[in-house]
Amino acid sequence: MSGACSSCSSGPTPVLLTCVEDHHVVDVLPTREAGPLAAWLIRHPGVEIICRDRAGAYAEGARRGASDALQVADRFDLWQGLGRAVETCVAAHRECLRNPSPSAGSSCGHPTGWRSAAGRLGARRPAGRAKEGSARTGP
Repeated sequence: MSGACSSCSSGPTPVLLTCVEDHHVVDVLPTREAGPLAAWLIRHPGVEIICRDRAGAYAEGARRGASDALQVADRFDLWQGLGRAVETCVAAHRECLRNPSPSAGSSCGHPTGWRSAAGRLGARRPAGRAKEGSARTGP
């Protein structure tokens, strides 16, 4: 994996390691490759959770340097994945969203009651920030 910036040829892109709890910079790695991350993790044992983007090099570096650490997706990648899932769902139901029928049955293949359940969910409360720690993860 190349760490070079696509808009310049100044060399590898450095990587900031930050503490998720207090957001301070812990260290700077020279590249986005697995080796420097693995080496850093080996020199700093005790890392339990690695919040990272989807780059394969980060996954490999985390496996090699802290095999017992839990790897989780960072917020950007979670939001990006959610956006793609919503876009896919809306595209799949484009026709029934464009021409809703008043019946409880479905002419486009979505489960019966889907529209009414979605309406109830949207009417519960105005959009806003969820309480800290209320997010649910897992399969």
